[in-house]
Amino acid sequence: MADTDRLPKSVIALAVACAGAVIIAAVLVVVVIMDNRSTTDLNRELINQIAILTTQNRGPRGDDGLSAYEIWLSLGNTGSEAEFIESLRGEPGTPGIDGRDGVDGADGKPGSNGLSVGSQKCSAAGLNWYLTNGTYIGTTPMICIF
Repeated sequence: MADTDRLPKSVIALAVACAGAVIIAAVLVVVVIMDNRSTTDLNRELINQIAILTTQNRGPRGDDGLSAYEIWLSLGNTGSEAEFIESLRGEPGTPGIDGRDGVDGADGKPGSNGLSVGSQKCSAAGLNWYLTNGTYIGTTPMICIF
């Protein structure tokens, strides 16, 4: 086989990395599915236990108690339910005082040479970084999967 028939090492490395990523993704999917099944089983068991606890040792139903309106009347008050509700409303309070304005903070330090990172572009070699003015500043080695 001639040298021109061989794939470059970078293409082989990329293919191996992609295959590894697919395997890892498959394992994660299986883990998530198994975790969801065990969580569902646990939730079902907890619901069953709560149902048992809430139906055990119940005594007979008691008599209905007095309403707040009936208690209000029993304390010597007179009037309709609407008058009772109105009696719950108090007088308006005095308005509060306005708060003071806060002190402005100090200005932050300028960025390096007054420039900031503006964008990133993915390539097979990695993540390329550019300033907002379009100047290329470097590449972060990585495999871009997005």
